[in-house]
Amino acid sequence: MFGAPPGSLVLANNPQSSWITGPVFLKVLECVKKHTTSSEEDRIILLTGSHEIHCSLDSILNASENGIILVTLPPYGCHF
Repeated sequence: MFGAPPGSLVLANNPQSSWITGPVFLKVLECVKKHTTSSEEDRIILLTGSHEIHCSLDSILNASENGIILVTLPPYGCHF
């Protein structure tokens, strides 16, 4: 976190893996909501990979309720 802007989000599944999990992605969506103007009336677009956690029902419902439109890119179509 050296040099990261104040309020930056640091999440890790566990020390042995850098893979994101569904609950961790929901925290990312919460952070996006907190730092944007997204709402049902003022939607934003969030580009993601097509990993299954980005397409889970919980993620889709959370994003929809918070004015976040999830756009998934094809596998290997992006390198985040």
